[in-house]
Amino acid sequence: MNDNIKVQQSKIRIIIIFSLISLIGLSIPLINYFYKYEVAECLRSSKFVNKKIDIDIPLIYEDGNNVVLSNLLDKYNLIYFGYSFCPDVCPIDLGRNIEAIELLGERSVGVLPIFITVDPERDTAERLNEYTDLFHYRLLGLTGTEDQIKVAKKNFMVFSAKNNSNTNYLVDHSTFSYLVNQSGQLLKYFKRKDTPQYITDQIECLIKNENNA
Repeated sequence: MNDNIKVQQSKIRIIIIFSLISLIGLSIPLINYFYKYEVAECLRSSKFVNKKIDIDIPLIYEDGNNVVLSNLLDKYNLIYFGYSFCPDVCPIDLGRNIEAIELLGERSVGVLPIFITVDPERDTAERLNEYTDLFHYRLLGLTGTEDQIKVAKKNFMVFSAKNNSNTNYLVDHSTFSYLVNQSGQLLKYFKRKDTPQYITDQIECLIKNENNA
């Protein structure tokens, strides 16, 4: 009788061991599946673009030197179009973008912030150099001739227009922030309502997805 009990107990232990092995084997694909699904969520948004942009745009760097945008780009870049005399919208948007950049840095995700003016008449290189330093030491400022800025706006589908002819004019402009990689692939754009946390999570998700592809 005792031998039978021992045999039954051994069988039960074997069954339990094999069941645990099977569960572990099944759980790994499931974990991978749900991880991929979670990562892919950032690709489901209407703001995911994956569009190629012509980034061979000659501009003027904030140190006064002529540059080509493609030569400045890092592996990943967050680009915003605005102007330094903007009283409210641009400072708020840039401040939010910089907060996202810092949050990404805490997660060891490197993204370069870039500011391109839509007001080259007043935004000289010297002016932009001072302006970008107010926000972050890594923020790059770019200006150019009227024609150069027109090309940059066209390539990024940016709208801007002076709202009057006075000296102290304001400039109406679109307020998207563009996530662009080094090859000029527009991965995603962000709207004014998007929070630093949302931008951070989305960028991290996209970069993870690209690295795991």
